[in-house]
Amino acid sequence: MRAYIDKAATSIDWLEGLGVEFVEPAALFPGRQLYLAHRQARLRSAGAWAASAMIKILTQKAKGLGVRFFLQTPVRRILKEGGRVTGIVAEDASGESVREHAKAVIICTGGFGNNPEMIKKFTGYDWGTDLYSFRVPGVDGDGLRMAWRSELPPLI
Repeated sequence: MRAYIDKAATSIDWLEGLGVEFVEPAALFPGRQLYLAHRQARLRSAGAWAASAMIKILTQKAKGLGVRFFLQTPVRRILKEGGRVTGIVAEDASGESVREHAKAVIICTGGFGNNPEMIKKFTGYDWGTDLYSFRVPGVDGDGLRMAWRSELPPLI
């Protein structure tokens, strides 16, 4: 969390350098004076507001760097050799096992904001009573549990 906060301003500068246009900080909850996010401007080529324009730019940048995307292919296991991450085992939409070797694996599953039990266990707050957040389907803590099972060392 500290890295996320400490790098927020430079991340916005980096995104602007890629072509993402931010127009203003916007309130996350209507009627409250809590400004936590920047609203991205409409991209001429994307034709939409908010994250869709930014995701399009980031996807193009990643593809240009040789990143391959596997959609609808959830990772089931992280591969390790000698304490070093070497790849993943996933399952594609047809149920086939996919094994990919890599120099690095990035777990970006969004945390556990849609899992009231994990919220209570790890924060002490009750969702809907003490805490209100966006419950995004699929952000259930699966990626974190997979990383913990793999005994991955923290990066920060």
